[in-house]
Amino acid sequence: MIRIVPIDDDNRAAFDMLMQCYEAEFSSTTEKMPGPNGLFPLDTHLDGSHRGRRRKQGAFGSVL
Repeated sequence: MIRIVPIDDDNRAAFDMLMQCYEAEFSSTTEKMPGPNGLFPLDTHLDGSHRGRRRKQGAFGSVL
């Protein structure tokens, strides 16, 4: 069983890191470059009207 949890302050850093990895992987296609801070600009911004969800897994890949 897969458990889907909302992105919130407790797991936002993990989401942001995953988004940076995604942007870096596809930067040759999107032609995006990281900014002066080393971070890629994101196309998806989470705010009050845009929410995200992620799959939560436990140790050794077991789904919680």
